[in-house]
Amino acid sequence: MSIAKKSFKNMRVAFSLFLINLVITFLARRYFLDNLGVEILGMNTIAMNIVGFLSLAELGIMNAISYALYRPIAENNRKSISEIISVQGWIYRKVAYVIILCSIVIFFCLPMLFSKTTLPIWYAYVAFTSFLISALSTYFVSYVQVLLIADLQEYKVNYINQLMKFTKYALQISVVILIENIQNKFLAWCFIEIILSIAIALLIKYVVKKDYPWLNIELQNGKKLKDEHQEIIAKIKQIFFHQLGGIVITQVTPVIIYAYISLNTVTKYENYIIIVTAIYSLVGATFAGIQAGIGNLIAQGNKNRVIAFFNQFLVFRYWVISIICFTFYLQSEYFIILWIGKDFVLEEQVLLVLTLYTFIRLARSFIDSFLVGYGLFSDIYAPIVESIMTIGLSIILGKCFGLFGIILGSTISLFIMVIGWKAFFLFSRGLNISITFYITKLAKVSIILIGSILLSNFIIAELKIFNFIVDNTSFVTWAINSAVVATIYVIVSGFMLLIFSTDMRAFSLRVKNMFISK
Repeated sequence: MSIAKKSFKNMRVAFSLFLINLVITFLARRYFLDNLGVEILGMNTIAMNIVGFLSLAELGIMNAISYALYRPIAENNRKSISEIISVQGWIYRKVAYVIILCSIVIFFCLPMLFSKTTLPIWYAYVAFTSFLISALSTYFVSYVQVLLIADLQEYKVNYINQLMKFTKYALQISVVILIENIQNKFLAWCFIEIILSIAIALLIKYVVKKDYPWLNIELQNGKKLKDEHQEIIAKIKQIFFHQLGGIVITQVTPVIIYAYISLNTVTKYENYIIIVTAIYSLVGATFAGIQAGIGNLIAQGNKNRVIAFFNQFLVFRYWVISIICFTFYLQSEYFIILWIGKDFVLEEQVLLVLTLYTFIRLARSFIDSFLVGYGLFSDIYAPIVESIMTIGLSIILGKCFGLFGIILGSTISLFIMVIGWKAFFLFSRGLNISITFYITKLAKVSIILIGSILLSNFIIAELKIFNFIVDNTSFVTWAINSAVVATIYVIVSGFMLLIFSTDMRAFSLRVKNMFISK
């Protein structure tokens, strides 16, 4: 199966499973709020964030291992693949021990961290332990999934993760509804969290063992093999700074909002972030497997093919995320009203800058895909500069313009790094062609998309006047209107791109040939 076909299969499977789980995620949150209460869910969120912060110790090992696997997979070098996975397993085992030690310290701090809660402190211990076991299952068991991902079989990982997630939510919803005692509800909820996490890890390990029976993992030789693969350690050290920068950037905004405005505004913001996170997951699911495809393409060493794919994929990627962001901007307010009430709606200018931030962040992953494919992580100062810039601009603009200014500060910082530095770094160190080439392509695509947005907005406004688009009075009418809005933009922007962009026509031909050759 070709790289394009494998990548498309990964995309199709991940996208289908994502849509199913998106529905149950929103349903689950509603049922958990009604049956467990705001305080328990808030405590779970804090416990999960603590465990997530501990996972900073992962240091981007997965990305470094993925990069190291591209060439031996392309060359079918089984010995090298086994050695690299052995190194990963050995490193992950060490990381897991560090996480366990840090968790012991945190255990003693939990009473202080949750001193304001009215819940018994054992709730915090149980929640923290359940999420900790879930995280550790990856380090001890399912780390081998990186081989499936690097070998363009990520759809198998997605099958397991998403189907088991569906099962987990279904079971958790059932127990919180059927069990009357709140303590028993919570214990059952956490028990299911633990069991399903372990089940996911074991299933992934089973699939890897079945697909790669020749894989020989020697954890006891990990240290020795690590010395033979020093490039992995070098990449891990570089990726660490990018991981650290990412955590600072994503975690700092709510803190600044709380410092300058109020906790209520933080809650409003977080409600939209839940939707934005779903959008990130949607795009991630849509383009699942592309990362490994890019890595394999680069490993083949054909520069012209890489550049051709870059041009075509840039147009397609920007088109897809513009569809999502256009629909998000016009329809998110109505979704919030239907979901949790009109009191949680953000001002229009805040929503506009949040949409722009979302677009740029989604565009960033396009550049990052090629940076990872080339193994370009040496710009370790970039995330540090970005973190300082984000915090500084958010504080300054937040003081002047409130929530709008805080998000605008993050958006400006992101734009400078993505359109400026990241693109320059890729073109100068990876593709080895002038950055002017990228700027010209990006400007052309941007003009076409902006024109499409204006024309689509005009058409939608006219349809509202003639009552072709009804009021968003229910989730059904909201879904219909969202589909109409998205369809109008897809038709308008799709035609304009096919007319004015040779890269879009080339990409369409690539997809057409892929289906014909099936």
